[in-house]
Amino acid sequence: MVIIIVIIIIVVNIIILIIIIVVVVIMTTTSTTTANIIIIIIIIIIILVVVVIVVVTRGYTFMHEYACVYVCMHICMYVCVYVCMYVSIFTSKTSKTCDNICIRTYVSIHLCV
Repeated sequence: MVIIIVIIIIVVNIIILIIIIVVVVIMTTTSTTTANIIIIIIIIIIILVVVVIVVVTRGYTFMHEYACVYVCMHICMYVCVYVCMYVSIFTSKTSKTCDNICIRTYVSIHLCV
């Protein structure tokens, strides 16, 4: 069961990485409205994946807590990165402040874990 959960988490990470690349390409080549709709759909998919992982790991207390925290941590991070990319691409401003916020969020959640 533990191995299955680890595999699920790795697969989710790979999928999210691919999604980020796709979103960057879409945001740089299409209109703002299309990019917005696609980002909303992606966030809904990620939330559904979290729900599935939480349900699957429910019977295993340690893995359940770990999976919840791990997945939530990554979602926070990815959402932050999405927002940063979005802001920097469409406003043509440097995202240094945004990057710092993302790094702080990531580190603080890691420390909590």
